[in-house]
Amino acid sequence: MTDWKKDISSVFINNEARRVEINNPLNDLLNELKSEEGIHKASFELVNEFPLIWNVQINGKEAQIVEADVALAQRLYDEPYDKTFSDPKRDVTEVLKEILVLKFK
Repeated sequence: MTDWKKDISSVFINNEARRVEINNPLNDLLNELKSEEGIHKASFELVNEFPLIWNVQINGKEAQIVEADVALAQRLYDEPYDKTFSDPKRDVTEVLKEILVLKFK
């Protein structure tokens, strides 16, 4: 049997790395958004660790961003209608921009 302690530990290490990978650009994007005309407040809060879920508020309107949605949007498919995807993945910042636009239309 594999080292079960390392298997469990890696789940938490990977989750924390993914949290930081999304959290930092999300913070940067919302700080950038605050300088736009008509935006009075833009903030977010991590509301769940497993699965990772953030509540985002912009001028009182609230939406959730779920890590699974970010992961799905990051996939680069090799061919149209191909069920396989490849590395590298799409940039998380670009994906977050797209998700924010969709959520706050």
